[in-house]
Amino acid sequence: MFGAGPAHAQSAIAPFYTETTIYVIDKDQTLVAQSKVIMARKADGTTVHIRSVVPRELTTLVRELEFMDGNKITLYDSIKMKSTWPKDEGADNKSVVDALSPHSYCDVHGASVRLGDSMILGQTTNMVQQMIAGRYRVTQWLAPALGCEVLYYESELINSDGSFTLTAKGTTTVLKTGEPDSSLLDVGSTYAETKPSDANTRPLEQMHVSLSSSAAPTVQKENTQADWRYYSGDPNKARWGGVLPAK
Repeated sequence: MFGAGPAHAQSAIAPFYTETTIYVIDKDQTLVAQSKVIMARKADGTTVHIRSVVPRELTTLVRELEFMDGNKITLYDSIKMKSTWPKDEGADNKSVVDALSPHSYCDVHGASVRLGDSMILGQTTNMVQQMIAGRYRVTQWLAPALGCEVLYYESELINSDGSFTLTAKGTTTVLKTGEPDSSLLDVGSTYAETKPSDANTRPLEQMHVSLSSSAAPTVQKENTQADWRYYSGDPNKARWGGVLPAK
């Protein structure tokens, strides 16, 4: 999702649960459902995003927990493993609370144009549009009562003749206000701590699935980058995982 910027925050954080379907253009230039993303937020600001593991055909889900104090945990429930990330010491609790609290209206980072308002799943949303690198036009429908959460978006390619071609969109199909199911935000206290690359590859090994020759380099690069982020803030974790990946 594209991030919304704080605009006139008002009061306490609103808890909610959403399910969003992501659509992309396939090789036949047809818009197809690629994945479903689940998001839930508690009134204390703790937030979880749930996504599928690469490749997306696998049913293994990953939960990404973010806490107001800057701590983050990625949990792999099917294999009972987790990666606890270095704490963001620069996290500003007040700024985060302001950003997640209800707003009188929403904006996005960078130059943008507000197009008007519309209703989505019972929520008033602000339609905000911006150009990205002169190549894409992105339009978002942001819910001010939910801390400017994106309930719908469209990404369009700007063609050489000035016309637009839809390349992706996200549609929220389920929205429930109120405290989410506590199991979604469980911290996995009994899970084994591991570096991200191990947790990402374990489901593939268990299912005897191999990545295609085209996908393997990309996944390997992403795993290496994730391991570096994982080790960067805590030198002791480097000893747990052995030799750090080469840059």
